Amino acid sequence: MSIKTCIHGHFYQPPREDPWLGRIFSEASAAPARHWNERITNESYGPLAWARRLDEQGHILDIVNCYEWISFNIGPTLALWMEREAPEVLERIREADRRSLERWGHGNAMAQVYHHVIMPLASELDKRIEIRWALDDFRARFGREAEGMWLSECAVDTDTLEVLAAEGVKFVTLSPHQARAVAEPSGRAGESAEVAQNVSGSAGKTDNAGSSASGAGSAEQQDNTADAHNAGNTGLPPGFWAVDAGSLDISRPYRVDLPSGKSIAVFFYHGSLAQSVAFEGLLADGERFWRRFAQSAAETAGDDGIMCMATDGETYGHHFKFGEMSLAYVLAQGMTARDNVELTNFAAYLAGHPAEHRVLLHEPSSWSCAHGIERWRDDCGCSTGGHDGWNQKWRKPLRNGLNRLKEVLDAHYFEAGKAVFNDPEAALLDFGKVLANPDTGKDFVRLHVRRGKEKIAWRLLHMQEGALASFASCAWFFDDISRIEPVKSMSFALRAMQLCTLTGGPDITAELEKMLEEARSNKPEEGSGKRIFEKRVLPSQQDYSSLCLFAYLDAYCSGSLPRRQHDAAGCSMSGEVTMSYPSIKVRLYDFELPGHGKVAGKAEVMHTEARTGEHCDWSGFLPFVADNPLESRALIGISSLTAVFGDGLSLSRGSHELARHLQDFLNIRLLASTTRDDAGKDALALAHCVSNLGRIEEAQETQNAEPLWMELLTYLPLACFFQVDTRITQKLGTVDVVDVAAGIMRRGNLTYNHKLRCMELLETVVLGTLKAKSMRDAELAAAVRRAARVLPDMNWWKVQNHLWSAGLVDTEYRETARAVHFGF
Repeated sequence: MSIKTCIHGHFYQPPREDPWLGRIFSEASAAPARHWNERITNESYGPLAWARRLDEQGHILDIVNCYEWISFNIGPTLALWMEREAPEVLERIREADRRSLERWGHGNAMAQVYHHVIMPLASELDKRIEIRWALDDFRARFGREAEGMWLSECAVDTDTLEVLAAEGVKFVTLSPHQARAVAEPSGRAGESAEVAQNVSGSAGKTDNAGSSASGAGSAEQQDNTADAHNAGNTGLPPGFWAVDAGSLDISRPYRVDLPSGKSIAVFFYHGSLAQSVAFEGLLADGERFWRRFAQSAAETAGDDGIMCMATDGETYGHHFKFGEMSLAYVLAQGMTARDNVELTNFAAYLAGHPAEHRVLLHEPSSWSCAHGIERWRDDCGCSTGGHDGWNQKWRKPLRNGLNRLKEVLDAHYFEAGKAVFNDPEAALLDFGKVLANPDTGKDFVRLHVRRGKEKIAWRLLHMQEGALASFASCAWFFDDISRIEPVKSMSFALRAMQLCTLTGGPDITAELEKMLEEARSNKPEEGSGKRIFEKRVLPSQQDYSSLCLFAYLDAYCSGSLPRRQHDAAGCSMSGEVTMSYPSIKVRLYDFELPGHGKVAGKAEVMHTEARTGEHCDWSGFLPFVADNPLESRALIGISSLTAVFGDGLSLSRGSHELARHLQDFLNIRLLASTTRDDAGKDALALAHCVSNLGRIEEAQETQNAEPLWMELLTYLPLACFFQVDTRITQKLGTVDVVDVAAGIMRRGNLTYNHKLRCMELLETVVLGTLKAKSMRDAELAAAVRRAARVLPDMNWWKVQNHLWSAGLVDTEYRETARAVHFGF
C-alpha cells in the first residue's frame, strides 16, 4: 500500500487597498514591483502556476501547475485582487482545483478566514461574519462548497470551531504543538459533548505554544514549545493522555468533540519538515528535498496513514528564489509514486479515513506564538527578531483602541439598521456574497434593504467591512507600530469611522487617538500611535471633492474627458464621464474651468454594487499650467506644485495623500505622452514631489529597496515609455520593437530598471504576435533570437507560458519554442 502525503500552501496577502477607492497604490518597499501583491505574485503565486522543470542544459522539459498537486488556501482579500489584476493566475488556480476534484473526488482548495483576523480574539458576531464571508467568497471563486478552512495563524479556540462546524466546515489544519491530549476512538460525537464541555472550560487556563508552519516564528520560540505545553496538563478526562509535538501521532486526522454535540476534524502537519523548508535551505536542491520528504513520509505515515506538510506560499519563489522549481520536482516524483509515496489532499483522505481518534487542544493557541495568542495583543516577546532591544508594548493599546471602535460601530450598525434592513444581522452575514460579486447587489437590496434606504445601507455595510479589515493579523505580527501594516490597519479604521458619522453615528476619533497615545513606537522620530495616526493616516482621508478631482485627472490622463468648449467666461465641457474603481464609481458632469488652474463640476459618487449614489458639487486645483490646463501637457515645476497642494489651497485633509496617489497618473500617463525636450527636468521634480519616496520602510522581510525606485526615477520618461504607453506597441511590429530596444540599449548607462522595461515591452509585443498568429514561425523565431542578442537576460516567461498552454511548443511554433529555451 502506498504512503499518502499532502503538501499544503498558505497563500495570503492582507487588505492593501486604499479604503476609499479600493485600489492598491504604490508601496515603495516592494520595488521593483508597484506593491507587495504584485511583487509576490511575480515571484511566487505566478511561478507556482507555471513552474519549470529543466534538463541539464537549462532547457524547459515541462511546465507544472503546482496548485494541481498541493492543498492550498487563497485568502479572499488576495483572490479579490487577483480577479482584477492577475486573472490569468487566478484562473490557473481555479483550473487546478477542478482537475484535483476530477482526480481525487475532492478539490485541493480550502477556504480561509476572510480578513485573516485572529479568531479567538474576535467577538462571536465577528467570528460568524469572517467565516460566512469566507465561505461565500470560496463558493464564488471555485463554484463549490468548501470542505476545510485555514485559520489565520492556526489560531483556534472552541468557540471558533463551533462556528465552523455549524457552517458545515469539515476540517481544519493545525500545528502539532497545539494538541494537548488524545484518546482512542469512542462513541458518537454527541455522546462526548459532556466531556467536551468540561474540557473547554479548563483548556484555556494553560499556557500554550505554537509551531512553525512557514518559518515566521523563531527557532528559540519553537524549542520552548514542548516545555510550555507540558505545563498544566493535569485533570484530563478519562481515556485521554497528554501529548506534545514529539509524541503526537500526526499520521491521522483527529476529532474534536464540541459542547454543542457537533464535531470537526483536525489534521496536524509535520512541524520539523516545514521548518526545514522554511529555515534550512531544503529548497536549494529538488532531489534533496524529495529524499527528505519521502523519508519523513515513510517514518510518519506508515501503510495507511498520511503525512502533511504546511508552508507559506511565499516560501516558493519569494523567500527562496526558484523554490517553485524545487517543489515542482518533488511533485513530479509524487505523481509517479516514486518510493511508494503518493500525493493527495486533506478532503480526499478524510473521505476514506474518517476522524475517529479524539483530541483536546491547547486553547487559545496558534502556530506562531509561544504564548498562545499574545502576539496579537501584548508584548509577549514574539516578533520577527529584526531589531534587538525593541519592544511591542504598542500592541495592547492598538488592540484596545480598535476593540473599542468596533464596539461603537456594532452598536451604531444595529441601532441604525433597524430602520434600514429587514434583519440587520442577516443582512450583515449575507454581505459576503456582494463582496465576492458586486453584480449581486440588486438581489441583495431586494432581499434585505427597506425601500428608499439603499444609500445608507451600503454605507453601514462598508463601515463594518472596513472595521473588520482593520483587524488583519499582520498589524500586530511584526515589531513596530510605524510599519506599513499597522498604518494600513488604522486607515481602514479611519474609513469605518467616517462612514459611521456619515450615517448619523458618533465620532470617536478623539477617543481612539487618546488610546493610541499609549502605543509608543520604537523609533523616537515616530513618537506615539496617535502621532502616527495624525501624520500618516488622517491625511489619507478622502471627501467627495478629492475623489472627484482624482477621477477627473484620471479621465484627463487617459483621454476620456468629453469635448471642450471655450467662451469669454472661461471653459466648459459638454457630456459626462464615469470612472470606475473597485470600491466606487464616480460620474462627472457639468464641468467648468474658470481659469487659474481651477476645475469645478457636479458628480455622482456611488458604491460599485449600487445603482445610484450621492450627488454633489465639487472643485479642485489642477497640477498643470494654470492659464490653459486642458490644452497643455506641459508640467509645472516643484515650486508651483507645492503652491497648488500647499496649505493655502488644500481642498481637504486628504489633498496631500491625493498628491501621493497622483503619481500613478501624472508620473506615468502624462509623462509618457510628453515629447518636449525639457520635460525631463519637470518630470523628475514632479516625481519627487508627489511620490511616496520620502521614507522607504522595510516590509515582507526585504532589504530597503529605495535604490531600485531611484533608478527608475532618474530615467522616468524612458521607464514610462515602456511601462505604460500601449500605443507604441500598437503602432510598431515585433521587428520594429526589437530595433527600438536595440537603439535604447546602445545609449549606455542604463540601469536594471531600464533594461527591465525594455524586456517588458519586447515580451508584450511577442506575446501579442503569438496570440494573433500574425507572423510565421520562422520569422518570429528570428526576431526573438535577435531580441535575445540585444537583451541577453530575457527569460520570455509569459511567452513560454502561452506556447505551453496553447499547445504550440511542438506544433506550429516549434522553432519559436526552441528560441525561448524549450528543450524539444
